[in-house]
Amino acid sequence: MVTILINNSYKVTNIQISALQFFILSILFVVGDAILYVPSLIVQGASHTIWIAGLIGMAEAVLLSLLYALVSQQFANKGFFPYLELTYGRWLGRVLFLLFLLYVMVDVILMIFEMGSFMVTVIMPETPLEAIIMVFLLVVIIGARLGLETLSRAAEILFPWFCVFFFLLVCLNLPNAKFENMQPFFEGGIHTIFKGNVSLASYIFESVILVVIFPYIREKDQATKAYIKGITIGV
Repeated sequence: MVTILINNSYKVTNIQISALQFFILSILFVVGDAILYVPSLIVQGASHTIWIAGLIGMAEAVLLSLLYALVSQQFANKGFFPYLELTYGRWLGRVLFLLFLLYVMVDVILMIFEMGSFMVTVIMPETPLEAIIMVFLLVVIIGARLGLETLSRAAEILFPWFCVFFFLLVCLNLPNAKFENMQPFFEGGIHTIFKGNVSLASYIFESVILVVIFPYIREKDQATKAYIKGITIGV
């Protein structure tokens, strides 16, 4: 059960998902950028030291997800919006919530553009980018209308297929992996590693969006572990 503040009154909702579904959602949320967009950004900054920046990013993901989870435990039985109002007051709480919604909206737009750009560049080069974006946007709207429970069940059903195709992607690319590509070690010094890691850390910060799901998880005691494991595996 989750309470949501609407017009200064609390409304009880029955939306609930399992810790396993939250774990799967966390993985899928992170992996999308990790495959399509982030590697190219890290390569531009870190070059041959991209693997070092990636290892540092994994440690950052664990620490950051732990921090988000600890904060989320404070409103696990209240809801994100009521927690902001009760903690920061009516007006400041609403301003912070609106800023959070603005961040989510910008991030969604960016992700849709990334997917559209990938499709046009790799798979459908003759298709207008606008058409691809409209199709993806329609899928997002349908998913939002169906709700969190439906999205979680769909993710749980499709996750095994995702694992199969991801495993094939990794295995088929193994012949292209060469140890020489990791050399020279520490090329460009610590500054280069830090520059590449900034791009990785900036997308790890996006996982803060998932904290609003914490109140909807049935197994409250398993939510933190599911979130940290999902983010870490996704990175």
